[in-house]
Amino acid sequence: MMREDRHMPLRQVMKRMEQRFASKYLRETALIRFQNAKQRIEESIEDWAERLHHLALHAFEEDAGAGLWKRDIKQMVLKFGTGCADREAGLHAANMRPESLDEATTYILQCQFNHAAVYGRKEDRLPEAAVRSVRSRRDYSEERSPPRREYRGRDATHVRNRAKRPQNPRESRREWPHYSPHQDRPPFKPPQERREVTTKQKPGSGAGPATVKESARKHDGWFGVSTREDDG
Repeated sequence: MMREDRHMPLRQVMKRMEQRFASKYLRETALIRFQNAKQRIEESIEDWAERLHHLALHAFEEDAGAGLWKRDIKQMVLKFGTGCADREAGLHAANMRPESLDEATTYILQCQFNHAAVYGRKEDRLPEAAVRSVRSRRDYSEERSPPRREYRGRDATHVRNRAKRPQNPRESRREWPHYSPHQDRPPFKPPQERREVTTKQKPGSGAGPATVKESARKHDGWFGVSTREDDG
């Protein structure tokens, strides 16, 4: 520190020395922090190794300047591999059983380089399950219009408007309005209304206009039924 900045104030020097060697936590608390430590996403491999080594110094030894025992180093190296953000590279480094953090860091960097050379970057690859879910996904947010149905009536091109159907289901279907895509036709009238339509007689008969019912009474066999005047 003195080589970097000879004019550094004393308080800043004490603060740096305290951050490097002094411990603000109990040994049990430091051990829990070491066991729960994991690499951050924005943290590099070198920074992760330095931070884990700093946690191990306060977790396993009361005097940080004395260093770590061999069994503690093995536990620290194992935690370095299992807590790595890249699980594949960390698992590979843990299985290689390195003896130091430098050796474990070399294994992780080598595994990441070889994996990127064979499979490409992780941003360019998607898991197979994610690809299947994207392909099978459907968007039902858009409202779809009801399908247009055609019915066979007098003409195969007749289309019935479902919105103008009668509300009473017992009503006869013959009274439903029929519509054609080529020509608008009037609604169908029942046979009783057709009989009331007035018609004119033939010229020269000497009779005025008469209804269908009156002409049926004068002429026999109009509706297939004889009148009372002919029977008498």
